[in-house]
Amino acid sequence: MLLLMPKDFSTTLIGVGGWAYLPIKHGNKLEVCSKLYDFVELNSTYYRMPTIQSVRRWRSQVPEDFEFTVRANKYLTHIGHLNPTEQNFELYDKMLEVSDALRAKILHFQFPSTFKVTDQVIANWQSFFSSSPTKKREDLHLAFEIRNLASSGSRDVKSFLAENDFIPTSDASKEKPEPSAYSKILYTRVFGPGNHTQLSFDSSELEKLNETIVRTFAHRRYVTFHSITMYEDASRMRGLVKGSAKHGLEKDTHVEIQSYERTP
Repeated sequence: MLLLMPKDFSTTLIGVGGWAYLPIKHGNKLEVCSKLYDFVELNSTYYRMPTIQSVRRWRSQVPEDFEFTVRANKYLTHIGHLNPTEQNFELYDKMLEVSDALRAKILHFQFPSTFKVTDQVIANWQSFFSSSPTKKREDLHLAFEIRNLASSGSRDVKSFLAENDFIPTSDASKEKPEPSAYSKILYTRVFGPGNHTQLSFDSSELEKLNETIVRTFAHRRYVTFHSITMYEDASRMRGLVKGSAKHGLEKDTHVEIQSYERTP
């Protein structure tokens, strides 16, 4: 059973990395996710771009206060590296179109661990965003997950992110999270203990994660789970967050699911 907590105005939002694997017997998976969590990260855009008709249908299936965040297509991050090229501009424009249709407030860019961010890369990124024909909405925030350890801790990278008010994204269960410099938006993607998504969180680990999130000053905090038991872990975490905010239930509501584990 997953506990269905009431929606509120908490600054901490708990979400999951997609709805396709939610193992329910009946019903629309996206609609059920919108009842269980505060947001869902749209991961499929990393692999392929959906039609705008599909995107609008997804938005229509969830309540007004439910949020989507969007993962940028891998061509932009792993092949094009956000260089100022026509192909990258066109794909970025499509990412913004998807984000706008979903009314998403986070567009997330994940760069591979093999990609080193040099001075030239930073210059290319600055050129890309200053030259892009399409400008993002003011309330759409860009999150950068730089997995190259040498680059993520670089002073030049930190300065670039701060100057542009981009969100430095990391796994708050493994390292100290940081919000964007001015808007103070936190976006963390957590993958569970052990070897990348292979283990679920135990109670003490979730409590420690909750403490880390709560102690991080931010106007709005997004925590998205990607562990193998992400649906259960996110539900338990949401209970902790709402509990720490002293939000209770008059009566318990549950959603029946078959298994917490992803299926092949």
